[in-house]
Amino acid sequence: MVPLLAIGLGKEAPAQDLTAIIENTVINKNIFVGMNFGNKPMEQLYTTFGNKHLAFGTWCSYSLKDMKMQEVDYYLSSPIKVNKHLTLEPGAGHYTFPNTEDEDAQELYLEARTVGLPFDYYLLLGKAFGPVSNYGHIAMVTAKKPFDISKQVKLIPKIEFIYNDHYFTTASGFSHVGTNLALSFNLMKKMSVSATGTYQFHVSDAFEGITLDESYFTVSVTHTF
Repeated sequence: MVPLLAIGLGKEAPAQDLTAIIENTVINKNIFVGMNFGNKPMEQLYTTFGNKHLAFGTWCSYSLKDMKMQEVDYYLSSPIKVNKHLTLEPGAGHYTFPNTEDEDAQELYLEARTVGLPFDYYLLLGKAFGPVSNYGHIAMVTAKKPFDISKQVKLIPKIEFIYNDHYFTTASGFSHVGTNLALSFNLMKKMSVSATGTYQFHVSDAFEGITLDESYFTVSVTHTF
């Protein structure tokens, strides 16, 4: 359940305007927006394809412990460049949960991203829909500051705040604050690998046992075409 980018429909775009991204991530715990769904390693793959007007993406999560696919999602969104610093991206997602008893869910969301400011900010507002009552709202804000160590290496500290109102849980409130540090290496012009360590702590007692005070780690390889 991660909003993504991807496919150009609408007006035919010049070839140079089309972009495809593949990212493969391994995470040592099954954590989603701060909620712990099990201390088991997961492999998560997303692909995106699109142009500056419309995007289509898929995201899937595979349990390396159970050797089963746990989630496959599909996204459609439309990036809107407000100015050189701000991009808005409304979108919709359809979420499926194979090999589980969970029913499909849908979401309408709005993302906002900034670039070229002292910090890079990201905002996510989402409303999920589904057959059960605990598909609610989420608001996420992150801020990060990349530091160039060399031409190929960046150090990226980030902090995130999440307000979760029954979003795939029965709890409601400010769920947690997360801090992470990423080290990113450019292997070649359009391929990078990053290693990220995250520590989070829960804020609201309503999320006790759901959002834990814990650390987790991810390794990602990203290729842009």
